[in-house]
Amino acid sequence: RENTDAIKMSSKIDPGERKIRSKKLQEISAMKKKAFIESNRGLKTKVLWENETQNEFIYGFTENYIKVKTPVAKGKANTIEQITLNITDKNGVYKA
Repeated sequence: RENTDAIKMSSKIDPGERKIRSKKLQEISAMKKKAFIESNRGLKTKVLWENETQNEFIYGFTENYIKVKTPVAKGKANTIEQITLNITDKNGVYKA
């Protein structure tokens, strides 16, 4: 990338190899994220509910930035609620 020391290096990594390495790093990141989310299962924590709603759910984040959703309820946005992290959906988002 521009403005990095790597741009000045004489030996370059083949674009195909860069793509393979990038994919591996993305896979590792996804595995670590999944492990982190799972390590919090059963934890009692606070959620700040945001204004974001989608498909009849309102979304929020825990104190350590785990995404949580619950059915939309009037007045829930911009409130903090204590929940237990138990069930995740197929995307790894906890349901409250």
